[in-house]
Amino acid sequence: MTWPPGQPSVAADALHAAFNGKNGWTLVLERFCLRVYVRGTAAPAVTLLPKGGVLIGQMFDRAATEAGAVAAYDLHHLGDEDGLTVARRVVDEAWGRYVLVLPVKARRPIVLREPLGALDALIWRKDEAWCVADDVPPVLAPDGLAIDEIRLAHLIAEPDLASAEVPLTGVTAVMPGTVVDETGSVHRLWAPARFARAPRVDAWTASERIPLISRACIAALAKGHESILCEISGGLDSAIVATSLKAEGGNLGAAINFHWPQAEGDERPYARAVAKAVRTRLEVIASRVAPVAPDAFDAAVVARPSFNAVDPVYDAVLAQRLVQGGESALFTGQGGDAVFYQMPAPQLSLDLLVRGPRRRDLMALSRRTNRSVWSLLRLGARAPVRATFPYGARHVGRAPKHPWLQELRGVGAAKRIQIEALVANQAVFAASRRGAVADLVHPLLSQPLVELCLSTPAAVLAGGEQDRAFVRSAFRAQLPRLVLDRQSKGDLSVFFAKGVAKSLPDLRPRLLEGRLAARGLIDVAALSEAMQPEAMIWRDGSAEFLCLAVLESWVRAWEARGA
Repeated sequence: MTWPPGQPSVAADALHAAFNGKNGWTLVLERFCLRVYVRGTAAPAVTLLPKGGVLIGQMFDRAATEAGAVAAYDLHHLGDEDGLTVARRVVDEAWGRYVLVLPVKARRPIVLREPLGALDALIWRKDEAWCVADDVPPVLAPDGLAIDEIRLAHLIAEPDLASAEVPLTGVTAVMPGTVVDETGSVHRLWAPARFARAPRVDAWTASERIPLISRACIAALAKGHESILCEISGGLDSAIVATSLKAEGGNLGAAINFHWPQAEGDERPYARAVAKAVRTRLEVIASRVAPVAPDAFDAAVVARPSFNAVDPVYDAVLAQRLVQGGESALFTGQGGDAVFYQMPAPQLSLDLLVRGPRRRDLMALSRRTNRSVWSLLRLGARAPVRATFPYGARHVGRAPKHPWLQELRGVGAAKRIQIEALVANQAVFAASRRGAVADLVHPLLSQPLVELCLSTPAAVLAGGEQDRAFVRSAFRAQLPRLVLDRQSKGDLSVFFAKGVAKSLPDLRPRLLEGRLAARGLIDVAALSEAMQPEAMIWRDGSAEFLCLAVLESWVRAWEARGA
């Protein structure tokens, strides 16, 4: 909370008296015209900047990471320059999981959100004070706070926009990699296209740099955690995180794996091989097909609609396990599919053709996608089809593209696929039950590693017949042979579809007769037709239905608050 000097401090003091100590919020830092409050067991660190302002979260030195070392960023490097200059320097010289707040005398604060968006940042005005937070507490809510139906309609059509927009009036959402200055102007300092536009990292460099920087990022994010729970799915990405965490001396307390009884959902042999390699115990939890309760998403409602808990059973089980085990962090391999390019997209065929052509790589991609080479080249020449969710009301109009997808001039088709995957992965940073009780860490979505892999040609990352053969080879010294030789990955989509199908008796009336429908924001007829077990056999709409259920809970919660 910041406010202008002088008489406005009276209003700020009144807000402090009404807010401090309520609903778990506690004052942790107070300086001239500045107060910082945190809540919860997973609250981020708060550091006062030498020249004024505050750092929320962690910030590491980029040069040290590039050299494979761990070092905090020296905040004394941030001198007396203007706020925008300071923000540019931070984006270029540092990385981490942070929000930077720079108070400006008699004006709104300057706010920078780190490029990958691990911590949220919203800005609004309450009386004479400016608030910057990851949620909007009722006591501090701006006057006239209301649901923005246009933005809400955008999220119905494009749930990936949740990382860029908040459907509330009176609240400004800070997009990852942007800074909002004292006038309210937005400056975009980082975007994936900058690194993907002309990939220049060769295969030899990438094979050395990717493991080095991955381990350095993981070591940095593990520092300070006395006990870490590592999610080991059995796939490549979580195996890289777990073995790197062990190699870098992280305090790995235990590992956890969820499995299904069917072969495509049972990755226990691979997970056990990884757990054995890192010498830790593996806790195995059996999953089963179960209906989703209509109100399952009510507990995780915050200002920004969250699609990070669309599997509420998994979310609740992990949260309970973290509380019982007392680990301070949960490390995952989330984001690896996008960063290391798991997607066998037909657009890769053009990259392979440009880089050779290498008939062997084209044939390998042909086998991975079950298409002929000529079919691949024909599809690869087409622009990727922009996927949208089909149940938004038709009168609302077409939703805008995510900001990261608006400036792709000069970016090849295969790299566009990678950026789209990064956009989708923004959801892993949103609110969840497990993130409320422990630090939820996705180290493969760290800025230095993401930039390196964006700068590496897609044909290098995805070449070969084996899934992510290049990255497997780069990490061969630390991965178990069973993971190295694996030819496929697990597929849980059928289990989610069955669970949603079982939920239809309760989910149908909640959506078809709910608040989204009452506001005219969904196509009730089209949704009703799709929410039939028979229809789901031909078209699995599980993701759409669950996202709508999240938004339905969100609307009900904010209506209850009078928004």
